[in-house]
Amino acid sequence: MTFLAAILLALPYYAFSQKLTAQVSKNKVYTGEVFQISFSANGNMGDFKKPAMNDFDIYSGPNQSTSVQIANGSMSQTISYSYMIAAKKEGKYTIGAASATVNGTKAESNSITIEVIKGSAPQQQQQNDPFAGLYGSDPRSQQ
Repeated sequence: MTFLAAILLALPYYAFSQKLTAQVSKNKVYTGEVFQISFSANGNMGDFKKPAMNDFDIYSGPNQSTSVQIANGSMSQTISYSYMIAAKKEGKYTIGAASATVNGTKAESNSITIEVIKGSAPQQQQQNDPFAGLYGSDPRSQQ
């Protein structure tokens, strides 16, 4: 009976640790606007295969990052693959699932829907330096 209880208690952790998650920096973008899509998993990840992104230009990627946390003697690791992409034309697109081996088990990510609207992204405002008055002007900004 205690063996069965131990398996049932470990099951949620095991299921969670095999998950591959896809997320984007924006779900609604302008044509040609660059945004990030990333695929992350807790634990070891291998054999990563990105989904087809034929309707998008890839500007950067795959960029791999690893985050390791140790708390109270317990270690956890997150591995991510990210891409900087931009849509070629307006429309509604679904980026399919990525696949990878996560902790020895085959896993697939969720799919992501992106809405691309016609036009160009608004220009970002230049940020003001709140410390400029304290230290004088920045010689790098004088050209």
